[in-house]
Amino acid sequence: MRAFGAFELDGTEKTLWRVDDGRRRCVPLRPKAFDLLDHLSLRPQRLAGHDEILSALWPDVHVQPEVLKSQILLVRQALDDRQPPFRYIEAIRGRGYRFIADVRSTRADAPPPTGRSGALATLHAALDLAARGKTQIVFLAGTTGQGRTAVLDAFVSQIGRRCGLIRGTAFPGEGLEPFLPLRDGLRDLARGGEARAVKGLIDRVAPRWRPGVQTHWIPEYEQLGPTLVREARDLVEALAEDRPLALLLDDLHWADAGTMGLIAALSAQRGRRLLLVASHAVGDGDETLIARMHRRLVTGQAATEILLRPLQPPDVATLIADRGGLPTPVLVDTVFRQSGGHPRWIAAILDGLTASDVLGSDPTSPTWPAAASRRLAALADEVLEALDARDRDLVLAAAMLDRPTTAQVLSQAAGLDPIVAEDRLVRLARQEIFECSNNAGEPHYALWIGALGQVLRDEQGPLRRARHALRMSPPTAWHAAE
Repeated sequence: MRAFGAFELDGTEKTLWRVDDGRRRCVPLRPKAFDLLDHLSLRPQRLAGHDEILSALWPDVHVQPEVLKSQILLVRQALDDRQPPFRYIEAIRGRGYRFIADVRSTRADAPPPTGRSGALATLHAALDLAARGKTQIVFLAGTTGQGRTAVLDAFVSQIGRRCGLIRGTAFPGEGLEPFLPLRDGLRDLARGGEARAVKGLIDRVAPRWRPGVQTHWIPEYEQLGPTLVREARDLVEALAEDRPLALLLDDLHWADAGTMGLIAALSAQRGRRLLLVASHAVGDGDETLIARMHRRLVTGQAATEILLRPLQPPDVATLIADRGGLPTPVLVDTVFRQSGGHPRWIAAILDGLTASDVLGSDPTSPTWPAAASRRLAALADEVLEALDARDRDLVLAAAMLDRPTTAQVLSQAAGLDPIVAEDRLVRLARQEIFECSNNAGEPHYALWIGALGQVLRDEQGPLRRARHALRMSPPTAWHAAE
């Protein structure tokens, strides 16, 4: 949770609140506009270039700059900051945008995320071992939207002053900035209450790091790579000498080779009072640098892993009750099936039902789909925007079929080569967009998130449905056309 001006931003629940005279009200904001505000406010006083923002919000999709301008306008409208001089977002002509308001962290109040008590228990157990001088490397992984950052927020709020803390985040941009997550965390540390001691330690142990912590980066990085890794390792170990240190690095699927070198170097030092948590998204082939490092260290028993899975029906019941609803078996089952257990989809469905004051209504009634339709449609658009054209065709074909089916049938419906379609379906299953089941010895695929299929079917006209039906051989074609 971050606060700025009269607003509070909850990155876990994807919600923007306005606080006036002690009263909080939710400020409506479309998902992309929220993600833009989240991205900028996470990096206050720092210029975010156009390419960086477009890569973060629309990965692998070509988007015109005018789209970004329209999202900035939506954010400014939500913040009631339409006219200059602007209080929150400054536009740097031809370069990008900067969040100029003071940002206050309210992580100390972060509640434990529902369904993640096991992950938090593992992190606390690892910190206990680190405090006894046993270096701990933990990989925290899950598909996008499973709540990795929420788990770290809750962990930080729970550990209090038990240990020293460095927390940094990687983010996308043009190229991978060297050691960005560690530099991000060290900059915060160098601005805190122990700034003088930290800067003195950097000068003594890692002198080549001083420019990177103070401003941007060292021009001679390419020549100094191994030296910088060694100095970074020595600096982290020095910070862990007086008391245990938790080094929490988030979104490492966007991190560079230098950060991987640091993780490998720290994993080799087994007698330190250090807990390193490397958080990253999984999916899309799992061929990122951090995914390979994850496999290498876990296979070699040099690290442990926490894999965040979709929430289960008891978790859904808790979330419904937290919103003042009655978690009847029918309501819980419907929300679970429609969301696939994904926290963001659960939140979108419950947001829609709460906003329409029908959370306690029968989910089979006509008010059920209308109540959450706008939020679900926006979330579905976000999912599709992150996919390329062929992946989108497979998702749309599965939505039209609305039942588990083979890669052969889906390839026909999507107009793809069967081998190409199968490879893509396996990858999309790792991203938890499809689920794969074994039916009579043959893999069958269906959309993991039921609400995604429902939204896409509602958006397709009869001609689009007919086109998919004609691509399929009977009797599947007749089933899809009905």
